[in-house]
Amino acid sequence: MAFWFDNIGVRHVGGAANWPWPQPGNLGPIKSSEITRAPSTKLILGDFPWYARNINDTASAWHNDRGKPLFPTLFGDGHESNFLFPPTPPTTADPTNAYW
Repeated sequence: MAFWFDNIGVRHVGGAANWPWPQPGNLGPIKSSEITRAPSTKLILGDFPWYARNINDTASAWHNDRGKPLFPTLFGDGHESNFLFPPTPPTTADPTNAYW
C-alpha cells in the first residue's frame, strides 16, 4: 500500500507517527472524509509487488495462480477484488481516476 506518500496514482493511507507532519514525504494519514469522496475506487490495502517490480519476476511468483496474476485488494467501501495496475498508471492520485 502507499503508506506515507502518494505513488503510481494511489493516495497514501498512512503516515509516520514519529515524524512531524504535514511535511514533504509525510503528509499524515488519510482522513475518512477524503475516502468518502470515491470509496469504491480508493485503494486501501493490497498485496501487490509495488515499486515497478515485474509481476512475472520469480520474486512475485506467490502472486500468481497457475500463471494468472492475483492481487487481492481492499477498497475504501469495504469490498475486496483482484486488482492489477495498468501498464501506464496515472501520475497523480485523484478521486476522479479509475482508482486512487
